[in-house]
Amino acid sequence: MSDQQLVKSVDKAIVGAGPGYASTISKYQWALVPDSQLLAAKTALTKSDFLMKIAADSPEYVENALMHAAILGVDLTEGKRQAYLVPRKNQRKQTVIQLQVGYKGVEAIHQRMGVIDRLSIRVVRQQDEYDWSGDDAEKPKHNPGRFKTDEERGPIEGAFSVTYFPDGSIQVATAAISEIYEKHRDVSDSWKDYKKKVDAGQWAFPPPWVTFEKAMVEKTMAFIAAKQWPANYRDHEIASKIVSTLHEIDVSDYTELSAGYTSDQKEAFDAFIEGDDSLGLMLFMRYVGDRVYTNLYNSGAKGKKCALKKTCSDMEHQGNAIYQIALDAIAAGENMLLLEQIEDCLPVTINLFKKSLSSTELSAFNEMTPHLETKES
Repeated sequence: MSDQQLVKSVDKAIVGAGPGYASTISKYQWALVPDSQLLAAKTALTKSDFLMKIAADSPEYVENALMHAAILGVDLTEGKRQAYLVPRKNQRKQTVIQLQVGYKGVEAIHQRMGVIDRLSIRVVRQQDEYDWSGDDAEKPKHNPGRFKTDEERGPIEGAFSVTYFPDGSIQVATAAISEIYEKHRDVSDSWKDYKKKVDAGQWAFPPPWVTFEKAMVEKTMAFIAAKQWPANYRDHEIASKIVSTLHEIDVSDYTELSAGYTSDQKEAFDAFIEGDDSLGLMLFMRYVGDRVYTNLYNSGAKGKKCALKKTCSDMEHQGNAIYQIALDAIAAGENMLLLEQIEDCLPVTINLFKKSLSSTELSAFNEMTPHLETKES
C-alpha cells in the first residue's frame, strides 16, 4: 500500500469506531469531545508507515482500543500523557494496536471515581539526592538538582509516588528499578521479543520500554500505587467496568503468562471460587498482583477458561461493592451491617480485609468484631 492508501485505511478504521466511541463517551458522561479524540487517534496512528500498516492490517483492534479509551474516559491528545495507541503482540503473536494507559491516565480515572485527589510520581536517578524514612504517611525527600538534564542525573534507580486522598491524608509507594524491570518490563512480551532479536543480532522495532523508558516507569509506578488505594467509588456500577477494563489493559502485554503461581495460591483461588466468596477473591487479586492472578484465572480446563474468567470478573465487581459497604459500616459504627457483609466469608478473607484497612479502620473493626476467626495469608 502507498502512504496515501495507508492513511485512508487508518481513517476508515477510526471512522468505523466513531459511533461506538461517541455513544460510550455519552453513556459515561465524560467531558471529552469525540471528534477531537478521534482526530487525536488518527494523528497518533499516522506518525509512521510502521504504525499505519499495523492499524490498517488490524482495524478491529483499533476499534477495540478506542472503546477501551472511551470506557476509561482517557484523553488521547498528545501531550496529555493519559493514554497512547501502541503496537503490541496479541495472543496469536500478531502485532496489533492496543491502548496503553499512562500515569496521568491512572490519576484522572481514579480522580473521577472519587478515590484520590491527586497523584504525584517522581523518577529517582543515580545522581539525585533521595531519602525516605519508610513511613508511608511521610513524603520522601528528593532533590534532582537545579536544572539538571536526565543525562546529568544519570540512570534511573527507582521511582516513588505520593497519593493525596480526599480526606487530606497521603500514601507513599516506592519501587527500585530492579523490581520494576523484573516484575513488569522483563515479563512484557514486547520487551522479550525485542531482546531476543537484538541478542541474535537482528533489527527489532523498539518497544515503549526502550523509546519511552521514563514514561513506562511512571506508568508502572502508578499501577503499583493504585493497588493500595481504597475502593471508595462514587458509582459502583460504572467503577466496576472501569476497574475491570483498566486491569485488562494492564496485563495485556503479558500474553505468555510466565509468572506462574504457587500451590498455596492455586488452593486459595479455588477456595474463593468454590465458596462464592466475592470479597475474598477481590482482596486476593489485590494481594497476589495482576500477573499471578491472570495466570490463575487462565488455569481453567480447556474449553472453560472463558467461563472462569467471566466468573472472576463478576465476583470482583461484587467484591468491590461489598468492600465499600463494609468500609461505610465501619465508619458509621454499624455492627450489624458490617457482619452482614463478612459473615459468610472464609477466615482468610477476614485476614485480607484487615490488611487492607488503615490503622484507624482496623482499630474500629476489631472493636466491632472481637470474636471473628482469621487465618494468615
